[in-house]
Amino acid sequence: MSESKKLELKEFKNDYINACINILYTSSFMLKMKTQTLRPFNISLQQFNILNILNNQYPESSTVKPLAEQMLDETSNVSRLIDKLYTKGLVERISALKDRRKVEISITKKGLAVFQEAALALEDITEFQLGNLSQSEVVLLNQLLNKTRAKVNEVL
Repeated sequence: MSESKKLELKEFKNDYINACINILYTSSFMLKMKTQTLRPFNISLQQFNILNILNNQYPESSTVKPLAEQMLDETSNVSRLIDKLYTKGLVERISALKDRRKVEISITKKGLAVFQEAALALEDITEFQLGNLSQSEVVLLNQLLNKTRAKVNEVL
C-alpha cells in the first residue's frame, strides 16, 4: 500500500489534526522531490535559496545578515552555505575596503547559469506536484495556507 493511501486511511482524533498531519506529510513529500530535482545541479534547497536571493538583487551584492533574514529556513547556517557556494564558483566574496570584517557576497556568471537552469527544473516539478489541481483550486489552496499562517503568526 502506498504511503499516501496509508495517510488517507488512518483515523485521526479530528479533522484539524488530520489537516495538520496532511500538510506536514505533503511538505515532506514535496521537499524530497525538490531535493532530488536539484541533485544534478550539485546544490541543496538552502543553497538554491541563497542563489535565488542573490539573483533577485543582481548585479547588487549582499552581506550575510540580509541573506539570513530572507532565508526560507530560519535555521540555515548562511556562512556555511556561502562557503559551499564559493567553493563551487557560484558566488564570490569581496572584503570591503574600509571594514575588512564586512564581506559582500554576489552571484557569479556561473552561479546565474546554474540558478536559471535549476529554477526551471524546480518550476517543472512544482507544476507536476500541483498538476492535479485546477487554477481555482490552487488559488483557494494559497488563500487557505495564507490564512493558516496568519493565525499562527499572531501567536509568534
